[in-house]
Amino acid sequence: MALKITKAERTSLAAVINNIDSERDNANHARRVLADRIAEVNDELLVLVAEANQAIADYNGSLRDFTDWRDEVSQRLQDEVGDRSEKWQESDKAQAVNDWIQTLESIEPEEIEEVEEVEFPDVSNEIEEGDFVTEVHDLADAPEEV
Repeated sequence: MALKITKAERTSLAAVINNIDSERDNANHARRVLADRIAEVNDELLVLVAEANQAIADYNGSLRDFTDWRDEVSQRLQDEVGDRSEKWQESDKAQAVNDWIQTLESIEPEEIEEVEEVEFPDVSNEIEEGDFVTEVHDLADAPEEV
């Protein structure tokens, strides 16, 4: 007895092949729409990232301004304390000033890192038929006897 693919199986295979082709077309359309939208969103995000990074740079600059002020004031006060008499340097007032200077010097602001650009997946390439689809299409041409 010859082995055969039945007519119903051939019909079913044809339907599966048509479904694969149709869904590939739908997927390609969806990928094109997504790629277009990603391009639009990416342009908007580039502007927003640039604005955020400028704000972060400004903030970090203000932290550096504080650090410069802190270092300058701390040094000036230390110099003034050093110019005072030994008796004054041993006083409670001197201790309070030295404690305040230490507190001032201990403040270390942390700069914020800039925002990195957002990476989107590349969906610009169409889904090709590929070997699988070609092989499935070839199955439709199966001989009467398999």
